Amino acid sequence: MGVALACTGAAGVEPASTGRETLAGPQGEATAFEEPPPGSAEDQALWRAGVEASRQVTLVRLRAGSLQWQARRSDAEGRLAALERSGGAGAERARELLARYREAASRHYLALTRRWPVDPTRGCGYQVMHLDGVVRSREHPRKAAQLRVVREELEECVERARSAAEAMAASNAELERLLEEANGVLLPGAPVAPDPGAPGAAAQPKGESR
Repeated sequence: MGVALACTGAAGVEPASTGRETLAGPQGEATAFEEPPPGSAEDQALWRAGVEASRQVTLVRLRAGSLQWQARRSDAEGRLAALERSGGAGAERARELLARYREAASRHYLALTRRWPVDPTRGCGYQVMHLDGVVRSREHPRKAAQLRVVREELEECVERARSAAEAMAASNAELERLLEEANGVLLPGAPVAPDPGAPGAAAQPKGESR
């Protein structure tokens, strides 16, 4: 059975990136976070780190969705399996590549659909807003304590977001590399031989056709 692919939008439509992502919104759109709040250089640097970490989460997930769509559209797995079954030239190479492709595709799917350590659509957006709000608030007796809390929350979120984004980016690169390798083995648009194990795929006697 083939590796399940994540649903990436309307059938047959590749997810699009606007190229404007700054801080992840519900659909990956840019938000109003363009300038850090007034305050210390350390708080501004942390604010920027939160925005950038959130941006990276958005971008790697958009890329992952695009790769899932490409994998589904190209049917690289099915076509490699067909070439392997053919027993002809390239069958052995297809067999070896198919094993690596299936493993990479499975890892990629799990990396994309697992429970992320940060909000998968907003990254550290909430933590950035909390820091922004406290920094901009008027001076009051509890402000110093509130700043310590929101700084710690954002620092932890940035660390988790960076780790998750790096792992997803590595999986993206692996799947993209194998898709390119598969394209080098398969002829574009080559017909896919039916899987003998699939329903309705029983071989017909030679010389007969439907």
